Amino acid sequence: MEEKVLKQKFDDLYNNEILPKIEPFETERLKLYDKWKFGNTCSKIFVVLLICGGFLVSYVKLPVWLLIAWFVTIVILCIFACDSMVTSKKFKGKLKTKLLVKILSVFGDFNVFTSSSLITLGDIKKYGLFPYAVSKTDDDNIAGFYNGMSLYLTETSLSHRERKSSVIDFRGLIVKTVLNKNYEGMTVLSRKGNSYSRKRGLERVTLEDPEFNNLYEIFSDNQVEARYILTPSFMQRLKNIEDVFQAEDIHCVIKDKYITLFIENNEDFFEVGDIGDTLYDKGKFCQTYNELVSIFNLIHYFKLDKKLGL
Repeated sequence: MEEKVLKQKFDDLYNNEILPKIEPFETERLKLYDKWKFGNTCSKIFVVLLICGGFLVSYVKLPVWLLIAWFVTIVILCIFACDSMVTSKKFKGKLKTKLLVKILSVFGDFNVFTSSSLITLGDIKKYGLFPYAVSKTDDDNIAGFYNGMSLYLTETSLSHRERKSSVIDFRGLIVKTVLNKNYEGMTVLSRKGNSYSRKRGLERVTLEDPEFNNLYEIFSDNQVEARYILTPSFMQRLKNIEDVFQAEDIHCVIKDKYITLFIENNEDFFEVGDIGDTLYDKGKFCQTYNELVSIFNLIHYFKLDKKLGL
């Protein structure tokens, strides 16, 4: 489906199906707003008191009663701040399950899940990406069918322990879809400077575009198929995804019958609203739509609705 047709379909969907459903959510948002704002303020005061209190304790001998009062205040502020975060997360989740699905219906039949891992840590480790990661936490999972093919999107975080702290290896969106042909071998594309554990049998692929070679490292056990897919058109669409999502990094794995993208960004994906802003802002819905279009444009590059002639 052409972009103009998709855009018109989205506009019709927004005006006829999304906009009429916003009112009850906006009413709920307004009821939650004061509680959320108070908790948000508490979180800021919590940080200030924690830093200032820690500094004073290090250099000044404070009375016991003052230390107890400081500690109790910190605990109370933390409770209100955490409650605000939980309230906000639940509200965003409700918006995604009810309204995001409507936007996704422009492209196909999709559902949003807040549990159930669609892409496991074991699957990711097989690719050699993020070799230190030992923990995986999912935020949202989207699964459905586009042109009759399975498509999975998972907002996730990968991490490992280093001494006494947790280190984030990846935070962002994973996009996994199915090729109409079993890809012979494996090709991995990763930003230079990342910790990539190259799998045995993979050789470096050097493309004709020097700019792309300067940004990415590409390894494959099938040079012919890797060069067939990694064309200038592919690079442009991959760059477009980076721009639309404002991605810090992006990685791509092509193996067996799957293509998997790892889009790194610390921001939440596919946000259609939150407690702090009115839901009658079409711009947020348009941003989510544009993010989805950039993903489906890359899928179109692979001509997934046709048989690949690799």
